[in-house]
Amino acid sequence: ISNKETSDDDESKKDENKKDDRFSSRAEIDAEISRLKKEMDDAISNKDFKKASSVQECLDEIEPMKELFPTMSELISQIEALKKEMDEAIKSKTFDKAGKLHDDIEDLEKKL
Repeated sequence: ISNKETSDDDESKKDENKKDDRFSSRAEIDAEISRLKKEMDDAISNKDFKKASSVQECLDEIEPMKELFPTMSELISQIEALKKEMDEAIKSKTFDKAGKLHDDIEDLEKKL
């Protein structure tokens, strides 16, 4: 793999994790998803499958953005999962990994 290909892959990963300027909250994303789902249902009812396909592409783009604005219960679940993973890392004596997980847990707890 060339350096350019690796660089392109890194850029696309950054783009995936970047916040979209259209949304400033989880509620806005959820509202847009609801609106698009209704629009898609209407398109399907009208047998406008080209429009339904286009709307589905929009949904596929927007739904992953929910991860950028997790709910309280999602944060708690993420923290619990990381704590279990950290405990396993400690048991297997992979302390570098345990330290990284601990830092990740602290970062998430600050968001609570």
